[in-house]
Amino acid sequence: MRFADTNILLYAISSDPAEAEKATIANALLSGRDLVLSVQVLQEFYVQATRASLV
Repeated sequence: MRFADTNILLYAISSDPAEAEKATIANALLSGRDLVLSVQVLQEFYVQATRASLV
């Protein structure tokens, strides 16, 4: 069983070309059947994924 951190989820949805390799790795990790997510990680992901960009 593997526990996924919020950053794994964020890298998986990243469209930044500089993070393409990280996105590929994150998506490979997320495709595993032994993945565990906590409610806290999902809440943190939601906050970061829906916030307005500061750029």
